[in-house]
Amino acid sequence: MPSFPASMARKKTAPKGKKPASTTATASAKPSSKTYSGTTTEVVAELIDDGDKVGVLKVIERLELEIKKLQLDLAKAKDSRGRHSEGVTREQLGLLFDELAALREQGERSSARDEQDTTDDTLQRLAALDAEAKEKAKNPPKPPSRPMRREYSPSLLRVDNVLAVPCDQHTCPSCQQPLVQLEPEVTEVLDYKPGALFVRRDIREVFGCRANDCAVVRGPLGDKVIPGGAYGSSLVAEIVIKKYRDGMSLHRVTEWLQRMGYGMPSASLSDQVLWATELLTPIWRALLDEVTRSAVMQLDGTGMPVHHKEKGKPQVVASGTLWGAIGDGRAAVYTYASTAHKRGQREPDIGPEDILAMRAGGFVVVDADNKFDASFKRSDLFECGCAMHSRRYFVKALDAGNQRAVHPVAAFKKIYYLEGVSLEAGLSAEDLVLARDATQRPVWEGLRVWCTSVMEHGPPSSLLVVAARYLLKHYDALTRYLSDGRIPIDNGLTERLFRRIAIVRKNALFVGSHDGGRRAAVIFSILATCELLGINPAMYLADILPTLARGLSIEVDLPPLMPAAWIDAHPEARVPRMNVQLVTEFA
Repeated sequence: MPSFPASMARKKTAPKGKKPASTTATASAKPSSKTYSGTTTEVVAELIDDGDKVGVLKVIERLELEIKKLQLDLAKAKDSRGRHSEGVTREQLGLLFDELAALREQGERSSARDEQDTTDDTLQRLAALDAEAKEKAKNPPKPPSRPMRREYSPSLLRVDNVLAVPCDQHTCPSCQQPLVQLEPEVTEVLDYKPGALFVRRDIREVFGCRANDCAVVRGPLGDKVIPGGAYGSSLVAEIVIKKYRDGMSLHRVTEWLQRMGYGMPSASLSDQVLWATELLTPIWRALLDEVTRSAVMQLDGTGMPVHHKEKGKPQVVASGTLWGAIGDGRAAVYTYASTAHKRGQREPDIGPEDILAMRAGGFVVVDADNKFDASFKRSDLFECGCAMHSRRYFVKALDAGNQRAVHPVAAFKKIYYLEGVSLEAGLSAEDLVLARDATQRPVWEGLRVWCTSVMEHGPPSSLLVVAARYLLKHYDALTRYLSDGRIPIDNGLTERLFRRIAIVRKNALFVGSHDGGRRAAVIFSILATCELLGINPAMYLADILPTLARGLSIEVDLPPLMPAAWIDAHPEARVPRMNVQLVTEFA
């Protein structure tokens, strides 16, 4: 503990006119000792004069206690977070000087010791490194392991799929020596056949050059949706079809798989749908191009609710829209828009005006929706009306109790009967125009005259007048099909294809995101085209998905994978198609 000179002792100065206060230091050598008063220096001087050594020691002890207390207060003041004085007292300086002296003395001793042991320390460090390396050699770190693939149940049927090396590759390409067959590579893949799951054992042959060890040749890879995947293309195709054609949720698909002996995690199911959609996107783009270049295009929309979440706002179910377009009755494509507006509001959205803007010109069959009005101002784009849509207005008037609506409903019935007779006769496009003009045009003329009479005498707000006004306003568009045999009488084909979407929408209630809506549009496009052409979608998807997964050239490899070209090369995949009027059948 540092010592202080007597001049640094605390003093109490008494106010003027009063005696100094009694000091806190009190000493007595005997039981009947006298009391000392004054400053610390005066008290110590009196004790020395009286020869009271015990009293002097007590004063010193008391001073030491006060010094320790001041040191503790100083340490607390340094550690506190509050405001404090930045001044330095003489006591603090004294402590600092003592501490510096102690550090200097310690540093001198340590430097001398370091100079003596420098060589020993270097050797010790080298020995420690050697020991550490030796310990690592004994217990090397394990390499990062790949995720373990789940074992398939032994009860599932195993089917060997030998992937042989072609005969023309049994010779070493480097030294021309014959290759020797090695142990094959076996991979188990879960796949599907109608009614059951099975494990496909891909046995990939391996040949190697034993003469000079210069080449190894392997058989082709098995069919998979993604390289290294655990599921076959037939199983992935069935999952996609059950979700987007049969309207089964992924939860129900999981239960379906469990009943057949395998429980696939829901995350894996979502991944299969995602990867399949990404692979099928080039087919979707080609379908969009084919539909917009067709001679006659049909266009309509249906709602697709979406679970939408914006930053800083609660999650809501927004009103998305799927716009379906059909080209010449041979190709169907769907686009997704995050709203019901005529143009897309987000970057990937494609609304009805966007679709029509892609079209160079020609006939477009649509309902009389004002979303199409701006597009039909083009001189090369011709609006074709929907007779079925016009008929619905008269049916509403009849259901409301207006018996006069029986006459236009009967007229539409006759028009559709005559159209059916002409189509069943298998007439060419030119002959169909003649038949329509001879049989159906007079009925349309009679409808126009009747509706004109209703408009003149009926109340403007009645449903019958509303129906008559609609027919007269769109009469030219409704009867445009009479002058061209390629144009259908109505837009019912798009609405019949919407039934599949309605089933999915009823079971799923909404898509999980806008990206989910775009993926649904891709799958719906493929499935709807298969339905138009009479293609088994399971066989089609199972065949083209592995090909798309291997990579392709859009110009060379994509055309044979399009549905119309594919079904010509695979007639075994034909199924009954929808009753569709095809332009090619009028040749």
